[in-house]
Amino acid sequence: FPVTIGRRGLSRFFSSLRKSDSPLKLLKKEECSADFLIMRKTKILAFLFIGLSSFVKAEILLTDSFENGALDSSKWDVFLPNGNSSVSVQEGYLKAINRGTLISKNEFNSPYKISGSFRTQNLYYDLTTITLRSSGLLPSGVSWGLVEGIAIEIWSDGYYITPYQFGANAGSPTEYRPSVPIYDNVPYNFQIIDTGNTFSVIINDQLIFTEATTFTTGGKIAFSSRESWTNNGETTNGHSDLLAIQIESIPEPSALIAYRDWETDRK
Repeated sequence: FPVTIGRRGLSRFFSSLRKSDSPLKLLKKEECSADFLIMRKTKILAFLFIGLSSFVKAEILLTDSFENGALDSSKWDVFLPNGNSSVSVQEGYLKAINRGTLISKNEFNSPYKISGSFRTQNLYYDLTTITLRSSGLLPSGVSWGLVEGIAIEIWSDGYYITPYQFGANAGSPTEYRPSVPIYDNVPYNFQIIDTGNTFSVIINDQLIFTEATTFTTGGKIAFSSRESWTNNGETTNGHSDLLAIQIESIPEPSALIAYRDWETDRK
């Protein structure tokens, strides 16, 4: 779980790493804040972002709640890869149709955190895609319009979340079965933490997965719906809504990451 540790707890934390016991037992509640933890049988998988909270704060790099009725062209570009693709701003959300894609104008250097909320409109076969480490360009040979980078596809039928690496030397995708069911027309909160060496996906405060990779095609962030598809002779338009998004830095020295598995009893 990501935590921020103040000055009083920092020295005790590092000294505890040399001991066999869990360092978490040595930290007082008021000295750290935990976003979430993952219990896996008899282990706590600890993934710590350590910051001197008295000296540094996260910097808000981008924020948008789409409330002004028009897209902010100082923040975003729009990519319409297919003839029926569209992106529009409605009352308080961004509507993406048939792989209509929103791409950040700026590039973001890791470590950073993306947070916000989304909803997908169709129950079966539809998806919401959030792409990080992107050039904002369409890779060669991709006919359905997904820009290159690490594309996190969140399927609306409640079954799986799939991160793809699209671009040169891209790896094979892995499917993750989320503990949070993803259904149509329901808003979900998300966080994506990108350290440059790993990225983690959190839905409704539950960690879905963490993957280790340095793969990148750039530093842009993109959001898109699925392209239209035909099933049993009926064509359906892909439709996803982005309700809000924020990108913030993880400030130095919070980029220091300690990663360990600690044995613990669950009593």
